[in-house]
Amino acid sequence: MVLAAEPMKKPRKATITKRDSLRLTWTQRLREARLPLLVCALALVAYSRSLFCGFVRDDIPQIVNNRQVQSWDYLPQLLASHLWSQIGAEWTVLFYRPIFSIWMLLVHTFGGLAPWFWHF
Repeated sequence: MVLAAEPMKKPRKATITKRDSLRLTWTQRLREARLPLLVCALALVAYSRSLFCGFVRDDIPQIVNNRQVQSWDYLPQLLASHLWSQIGAEWTVLFYRPIFSIWMLLVHTFGGLAPWFWHF
């Protein structure tokens, strides 16, 4: 009688399951996230001076003088026209950016015309 050899079982890899990740304490989670947090902190320090600057270059026509991003009444027009439609028909560069236009409308809704809020 010949016995068939059982196939060798592969050793299990040490994987962190979702259940195990819920058991981590906040200090363990902080240790795991320290590199991304460090990168974010460095970026915040590097760009923090921009919070104290005013509007420059295309900010004036695009934000300050643009009624379309200062009122929700213009939402249908923002979705149906190009980015620089507030300038007039003589503007020939047609950039259709509806998500960016809605983003500017949201930023104005919460921050108004405060340059620090727009830079943040």
